[in-house]
Amino acid sequence: MAHEALKERDQRLGSLALRKGRITPLDLEAALQTQKELAQKGEYRPLGTILVESGKLSKEGLEEILGEQTKSWEGQRVVGRYRLVAKIGEGGMGAVWKAVHVDLGNTVAIKLLPYSVVGDERLVQRFQREARLMASINHSNVLQAFDAGEESGQPFFVMPFLEGASVGAIVRQSGRLGPRTTLSIALQIVRGLQYAHSRGMIHRDLKPDNLFIGNDGTAKVLDLGLAKLIEGADGGDQRPTQTGMIVGTPQYMSPEQVRGDPNLDARSDIYSLGATIFHMATGRFPFPGKNVPEVLRQKNQTPTPDPKEVVADIHSGLRRLILSMMAVAPERRPADCTTLEAEIEALLEGKPVTGTSLSPASIVMGQSERDTRTFNLGESRARVPGVTAVVPHVPPQAVGASVTTILPRPPSSSAMPADQKPAESTQNLPKQAAGPDTHTGMRAPAVTPNDLKSAAHEPPRRVQAGFLAQVIAAIILVIVTVLITLAVVRMTSGAGDPHAPRTPAPPVPSAPAH
Repeated sequence: MAHEALKERDQRLGSLALRKGRITPLDLEAALQTQKELAQKGEYRPLGTILVESGKLSKEGLEEILGEQTKSWEGQRVVGRYRLVAKIGEGGMGAVWKAVHVDLGNTVAIKLLPYSVVGDERLVQRFQREARLMASINHSNVLQAFDAGEESGQPFFVMPFLEGASVGAIVRQSGRLGPRTTLSIALQIVRGLQYAHSRGMIHRDLKPDNLFIGNDGTAKVLDLGLAKLIEGADGGDQRPTQTGMIVGTPQYMSPEQVRGDPNLDARSDIYSLGATIFHMATGRFPFPGKNVPEVLRQKNQTPTPDPKEVVADIHSGLRRLILSMMAVAPERRPADCTTLEAEIEALLEGKPVTGTSLSPASIVMGQSERDTRTFNLGESRARVPGVTAVVPHVPPQAVGASVTTILPRPPSSSAMPADQKPAESTQNLPKQAAGPDTHTGMRAPAVTPNDLKSAAHEPPRRVQAGFLAQVIAAIILVIVTVLITLAVVRMTSGAGDPHAPRTPAPPVPSAPAH
């Protein structure tokens, strides 16, 4: 049935390409014949791919035709029990749609595996594995899938439709986040990670674009597409990627992940979260290389970057926490997320920013950092490894660091040669579409352009402990000083005035006569 659905889709694509004048009838006939011959060998290849490979259709032409097909689905196509409303984003591993349940009317987000890869059994298994992992989640700080299936040969799974923005989008709008906001987000993410780790999952792709803040202030971990099950956990598949390949986003990958260590544990995610916090607190990547090989070399050859070299007045406790989490040696990082949670709670003194005060709009406009319910940060107890050197400051646009990459695993743990380049690089994350912010279906916060412009140039503000008391004390001190000054001036002016009335001196008694 799946193959029949794919065949029907290819026929529609071919007919549309003919109507658009992109191909000739002979081009279509030849492509269909090639597809038939491949099918006899047990291999499926989409018609559009064959047309592009044969030079009969350009990549741009194929994208235009696929776009036309996508538009025809809006409000028309039903996947399972859900009617597609609008595409949110698309990438190599899935297109995400806003959809509505046809009977209940509730809004959801649906991730569909692209038709172009449904013939790749390995990618289909990875997609289905992601759906199973997300369905097993039951934690407020990790996005959960609650339905899955296959429609016309196309696998899909269903998630809640979230309203808010990704941390990556917020940082791009505001420049960098204040310390209280950064730590309040990190605290929720650490709790979600601890839950995932307790179930034997390692995320392997933590980064700002995979963290989401809802309009209610709830932070969630997104995208378990690269999650790995620790050996023996639930009897899961231990090799979700090809042998000899490493996966992740270079800017945030731990050193052991870069080396292709097959025995990653929770401390690898802790490093990635530390690199994410670095980006949130400073507004730039930890390793701002010009390309992927350069970033990987920096991770292998340079010390951990010091956030103080980027933001001179960064809070000392936050700095120590980042350096501890990004220690090169895993044993020098916090042992687990439980330890890390306690450390962050101590820094926040038990008063994190929560609720709508942590919504994307509040963060962008700086209101989260001025929340009157919060006070000064405490001091970190984290043990900081010896790190001093930092790479020069470069704008974040220097490298497309938000792109999840599959790279060949290095032959050894030695540093990568300067001229080495990845043999294969595949983008797995959906591209951002105009409108909703990320690939799970959230709308951007209601922030005006003027708000964003002013917030981008406004440094984060900090609410000081006892601020009101300090103001009152200062006013009283000024009043007392003024009164004393007036009294002294009055006394001084009175003594120097020759016309001022004088008090007669008392008579001096005369000496008695003898």
